Amino acid sequence: MKHLEKISRGRKIWNYVVLHAGNNDAAGWYSERMEKLFHKKPVSVVNISPVIGSHAGLGAASVALLFE
Repeated sequence: MKHLEKISRGRKIWNYVVLHAGNNDAAGWYSERMEKLFHKKPVSVVNISPVIGSHAGLGAASVALLFE
C-alpha cells in the first residue's frame, strides 16, 4: 500500500482494478484499503487468467492503477 500511495502521489486516479489468483480474501483486503485511499470502488475485481496465475502463483493479488 505504501508503494501504491507513493506512485500515485500528485497524480489523479481515474480508477483501479483488483486482480487475484483464487484469493478472494486478499482481493477484499485490497478493495477495502484502496476504497479508503482513493474514495472509490474498483472498476473490477478479477480472478486473473491461468497464464498470469502460473507466473504469479496461486494466492497472488495485485492492483492495477488507471491514471488520468
